[in-house]
Amino acid sequence: MIEMQEFNIDFIRHEWEYIRRRIRTVPGGAKVAALLAGCSLIDLDESYVPPLLIIRAQADFHYRNLLPFIEEDVLSWAIEMTMGVPCQVNLLPPASKPATKTETGIQPADGQVIPFTQEVIKIPPARPLNWSEPLNLLRIQKEWKQIKGRVREEHDGVEIAAALAGCQPIALEVDEYPPTLVLQAISPTDQTTLASYALDGSLMLAMLNALGHVCRMKILAPG
Repeated sequence: MIEMQEFNIDFIRHEWEYIRRRIRTVPGGAKVAALLAGCSLIDLDESYVPPLLIIRAQADFHYRNLLPFIEEDVLSWAIEMTMGVPCQVNLLPPASKPATKTETGIQPADGQVIPFTQEVIKIPPARPLNWSEPLNLLRIQKEWKQIKGRVREEHDGVEIAAALAGCQPIALEVDEYPPTLVLQAISPTDQTTLASYALDGSLMLAMLNALGHVCRMKILAPG
């Protein structure tokens, strides 16, 4: 795990291939890693909390297909798992063709005049918990209802949230990074459902935005 002062755009560029390899370990990760090969690292804005990594797709194909995975925090998860530092990600669409200003608008290289427009940059919301502090079991237990609500808002999060409703957080193992959140299942059905999502990495991704940190998950049987 690196120190925050070492976490900058140059370091991310150096570790980029390792990050893409990490992404290949999750469902659909090979596709995401291939799409990231068609993106450029632009900047790391440290004024955001967590820091905001800005990348740009080189083609519309990469942008359209990669955006859902960025919104699901797949890349944020891989960066934190690889470097131990939380990070938000903003994906920009491909840059426009070379253009010159006219009195009426922008004149691209092909000669077509289009009105002036300003690129809208979508900024993801800051993580709900204080990312600079370690995960805390008491805080998780206190905010468990809100955490389940955040998971429900994730893509395909309804079934995961329903299973989480049948579980309680009972321990947080911090011996190694990332920490492991231990859940006690109330019913065998909930345990089976969450165990399957934990196995393919979906549960960890769903919990990333809800907790504000990457953590492993352990689901205990009822009893």
